[in-house]
Amino acid sequence: MSAYFDVDYLKTMGSVPAAVLDEFEDQHAGRLAKMIESVSRLMDSYLMKRYATPFSEPPETVKLHGTSILSHQLRVIIGFDPGSAQDEQIIQARKDAFAWLESAANAKDGLVELPLRAPPPGAAAVSGVARRKARGFSYPNAMAWHREQRDRRRG
Repeated sequence: MSAYFDVDYLKTMGSVPAAVLDEFEDQHAGRLAKMIESVSRLMDSYLMKRYATPFSEPPETVKLHGTSILSHQLRVIIGFDPGSAQDEQIIQARKDAFAWLESAANAKDGLVELPLRAPPPGAAAVSGVARRKARGFSYPNAMAWHREQRDRRRG
C-alpha cells in the first residue's frame, strides 16, 4: 500500500513549516514517512465501507485532509505554542478533517466525489444489511410434534 501524500506535499500544503519538518526528520529518521502511511490507513478505515480504498490516485481532498490530521499529530509531538492563533487553526483543521471523513463515510447522496466500492460478486444489494425470511419453525404444541413424528415413522 502506498501513502496518499509524501513529505514534499506535506511541506507544501501542511501547516507545519518546512524547516520544522526537516528538523523533525533529522531527529527521527523514517518516522515521518511512517506517520504519513498511518494517516493514510486511518483515512481508509473511515472510507472503506463505502469507497474503493486504498485509492490508486488519491483525490486532492483526501490528501489535503490527511495533511491537516498529520499536522496536528506533529504539533502534539513537537509541541504547541501556548496561545498561538496558528495552533488553534491546526486544531480546528483537524476537527474539520475528521468531520469531513465522517460525512464522506456516511454519505448516501453523493456529497463527496470518490470512487465507490463495488459490491461483492453476486451481491446486488445496495444496503450493507441483508434481509431474508425467518428460518425458524414451531409446532403449535408438543402433541402436534408428536403426531408428526408418529406419522413420519408409519409413512
